[in-house]
Amino acid sequence: MKRLLSIFSIALTCVIFLILSATSVQAAGERYWVNGTGDWSDATNHWAITSGGTPDASYLPTLEDNVFIDSNSGFGGGGSINTIWPGDNPKCHDFTSITGSTYSFTGATPIHIYGSAIFEAGLIIGNVPINFFSDSLGETVTSNGAVLFNINFVGDGGGWTLLDDFSVNADPTSNSCYLYMRNGTFDANDFNVTAPAIRFHADIGYTPTIYMGSGTWTVTGNSGAFPAIWEIDEYNGEVVTINTETSTIKLTNTAGEKVFLGASKTYNNLWITGADGDNIVRGSNTFNDFKVDNPPTTLLFTAGETQTVNTFTVSGTAGSLITINSDDNATQHTLSKSSGIVGGDYLDISNSNANGGATWYAGSNSVNTTNNDGWIFEDAPTPSPTQTSNPSVAGAVSDGLGCGSHDCSNITTTRRSASTANLVSNPSTTPTATGFQLFDIALTIENAVLGASSELIARTQFTSFGTVPTPVNMVYRIEDAGGNKVFSENSEVTVETEQLVTKEFKNLELKGGKYTLILSTTYGDNVTDEFRQAFEVKGISSNVIRIISIPIIAGLAVFGTFLYIKRKHKKSN
Repeated sequence: MKRLLSIFSIALTCVIFLILSATSVQAAGERYWVNGTGDWSDATNHWAITSGGTPDASYLPTLEDNVFIDSNSGFGGGGSINTIWPGDNPKCHDFTSITGSTYSFTGATPIHIYGSAIFEAGLIIGNVPINFFSDSLGETVTSNGAVLFNINFVGDGGGWTLLDDFSVNADPTSNSCYLYMRNGTFDANDFNVTAPAIRFHADIGYTPTIYMGSGTWTVTGNSGAFPAIWEIDEYNGEVVTINTETSTIKLTNTAGEKVFLGASKTYNNLWITGADGDNIVRGSNTFNDFKVDNPPTTLLFTAGETQTVNTFTVSGTAGSLITINSDDNATQHTLSKSSGIVGGDYLDISNSNANGGATWYAGSNSVNTTNNDGWIFEDAPTPSPTQTSNPSVAGAVSDGLGCGSHDCSNITTTRRSASTANLVSNPSTTPTATGFQLFDIALTIENAVLGASSELIARTQFTSFGTVPTPVNMVYRIEDAGGNKVFSENSEVTVETEQLVTKEFKNLELKGGKYTLILSTTYGDNVTDEFRQAFEVKGISSNVIRIISIPIIAGLAVFGTFLYIKRKHKKSN
């Protein structure tokens, strides 16, 4: 019996160990910088485990440790941290800088951050790159106005969400300041992004996804050191996924070229501004609005490729023409718009084919240099006076012009009636051979209470779109109970008479809680509507299941072992 109790005691000890291991949070260690200026690698003098604590050589941060640089770090009068570290890199899990002072990083060895980051306005990164590595979704980046250098998102399946405006512009004379991403998910979260160059790279094992939000992505160049470049590179069949949402890409460089390498994708707005230098657009891209407002300048498109636009806002001024040409100065490029009128003026056009169904007016002050088709070198006709109000729909919640001052938070269905009386107030109403189209849209979700977020299924019913195929841009967005965006995705559908669009969110990973699915639709002449459906996730996370299941399984195993040994003991007696 003593032997039996001994075995049971050992087994019980193992169970207790498993319970403690399973239920304890796998917390990273905390490392605090102390004693002001020094080398990151010098833990003996600069890394402690408490704020203002005593440093020790064993406290050098690893990729599992959270790093804090705070008011007790010794930078009240300024100072710096040197990152140069032969054979290794400064690294940490989460990085937090909250000194309230001004200090800098020096050296050129990149800092590797394996989690989230909080910077501060007084932090000057200098020429120190920051590489973000993570295999977890839910990482965040807060800039607080910090001056940053090269930022690289290279994590394996990780996801980063901005919590404020993000800027990369540490050294205005450097030729290597950029925002670069080659893997994981980057969500601008409706904040603005600014960098001298922005690059996204896809290759075998690298498939980044970007949610651009509603902010402006400004690409500045570097004072002539190198162009303002927006670049998407895709190799070996891998793809960069761009969810442009309602963003604007703005290329501005006052002392050099502005280059847009769009990889033949669909974008919302592209705005090219800033005097001096050529403006180069490559790829057969699609834009909501294509705008150039920096005359005199030259706009070059890749020969043989097509830019499809909803609006084309390009005009020079007297004495300052905008030159439109192909990059080889010989072969035509194509500009396409499906319908309506394009009007410009003070243009010098060569090797350009304007088509797609719209009427393209270059303006009476423009120059027809050579090899052009589709352009009319006259002023665009002046629109006739039109009705600008529609009293009959003044009280409607959704009348084709958005919700205005109405509360649309609970509206999930929009109906549009068609008549000549509301043609102006409802720009999406399109003439057909038999009258005007009707626009009915309804959003529903299959279940409002879900065991897991991956069970979410949304259905959008389009009805009575007439007989003219109508492209509709659909943006799905999910917000948590606090109004924070946790998911966004674009899609496009062309509807003719009626169509049911089903959206399954099989890869959606949300914690338990209450959420709102928001669908924004854009169609016709830039008419946008929004629909909302609330849902709740009741599921238990895999981590909780692990915490619960391990002790239970271990306990059952030990209990079974105990019964087996007891039975054997009885037989032996």
